[in-house]
Amino acid sequence: GTDLDSIIARCSGDIPAGKDIFYQKHMTLHLLPEIERSWLSALVNCFLIREPEAVIASYAAVRSDATLEDIGFIQQAELFEQVHAMSGEIPMVIDSREFLLDPETMLRAICAKLDIMFVPEMLSWPKGPRASDGVWAKYWYESVCNSTGFAPYHDKNYSLSNKNREIALRARPYYEDLYRYRLQP
Repeated sequence: GTDLDSIIARCSGDIPAGKDIFYQKHMTLHLLPEIERSWLSALVNCFLIREPEAVIASYAAVRSDATLEDIGFIQQAELFEQVHAMSGEIPMVIDSREFLLDPETMLRAICAKLDIMFVPEMLSWPKGPRASDGVWAKYWYESVCNSTGFAPYHDKNYSLSNKNREIALRARPYYEDLYRYRLQP
């Protein structure tokens, strides 16, 4: 079914048959304030962060009328604090820029922290879409579908409108709060 309780049960229940790992990507915008969140304590949580300028530039390329709430920094910080309060532990935080600067070292550190065996095949994948990409793939995953591995990181100068520059500025404290907890191999 698609009712909330059954979705939460699937997300927080047993690992699907035949799998060793059950990876789930949750977006802060989908965890609405009225959704009870105690089920997150049954998961190993990891927060992927990205510089606000990069997030707003990416978002604005698809949707021009973005707000601070749309790009999820406030919600991510709140969720981080909730998970921390429930578990008593600092959840893992991965900075996307630092990850892309050295994917293998970062993946090895992530795997070690999660007690998962690192295999070099994690660094590449076949080109093209995947069935697990979901309905949003055509909007957000074009570069992933056209890639076969992690592209080297390059500093970018984002050309932001005044409104989007202001949004990035307002998002920065939330990013920096989580950045101090980032995984540092």
